Amino acid sequence: MNPLSQLDDILRNSLSGTGPLAYLLIALLAFSQTGLLIGPLIPGNTLLFIAGLVIRTSEAHPLINLIGAGAAAAFVGNVINFWLGAWLGPKIKWKEKGLVSAQNLKRTEAFFSQHGSLAIFIAPFVPIVRSFAPFVAGMAKMKPSLFIMASLFGPALWVVLFMASGYFLGTVPIVRDNITLFAGGIFVLVSAKIFWTLAKQKKRSAEAA
Repeated sequence: MNPLSQLDDILRNSLSGTGPLAYLLIALLAFSQTGLLIGPLIPGNTLLFIAGLVIRTSEAHPLINLIGAGAAAAFVGNVINFWLGAWLGPKIKWKEKGLVSAQNLKRTEAFFSQHGSLAIFIAPFVPIVRSFAPFVAGMAKMKPSLFIMASLFGPALWVVLFMASGYFLGTVPIVRDNITLFAGGIFVLVSAKIFWTLAKQKKRSAEAA
């Protein structure tokens, strides 16, 4: 059975019922993406999109409440990952390849060194990077107050974007029948806009210099 289909079923069953389980599930999903280095193993964008769709169809929970739970958990995950990076990062012997590897760590380091604190703001929108960026920021000894300020907005906007998209678009038949494709499309459009903006800023900085 497709693992994504199994996760889809778990989300639908949990979010369709009343009680605190729905809030716990959304919080765990968001936390896994920003607080754990194994986050890339979980299709966070797609699952948040599905969660928004289920909330719309079941009407068991207010969208704003579940978004709040997800945003708070994503923020907490970012902060915990940051302190783990500061504490454990230099002590870990990384594998060369794989999702949790020296290779992906180096990619995130390059992304972080190029964009600085802005990387923390936009990292939640970029799979793999969102799980490694807080850790790398901790390893790089980024100023905690600067990190926390960036973390207050980036993860929250990420949760809002994908859950709200699922809520408002997920009932459209063509979207409902191609959820993974549309969640990926949202990611591509947002990423393209982010990197286009960053490229413009970099060009302006180079011209100014």
